[in-house]
Amino acid sequence: MSLISAFPNAHGQGMGLRDYFAAHALQAYIIQVKDMSKMNIESVTRRAFEAADEMMKARLTEHHLKE
Repeated sequence: MSLISAFPNAHGQGMGLRDYFAAHALQAYIIQVKDMSKMNIESVTRRAFEAADEMMKARLTEHHLKE
């Protein structure tokens, strides 16, 4: 997937949209954890990026449907 900036600056740089989506998914996963000592951060992080990838796919599908 190409790099799409979530908040591009004057030079077109910024946080990638995939990272932005993953950060929000990660927050949602962490909020659900009752005992942080039992959280497997690698697993949760992987799931957050999987969710972000699905959001990127859905975004592209929606964009193409509107054209």
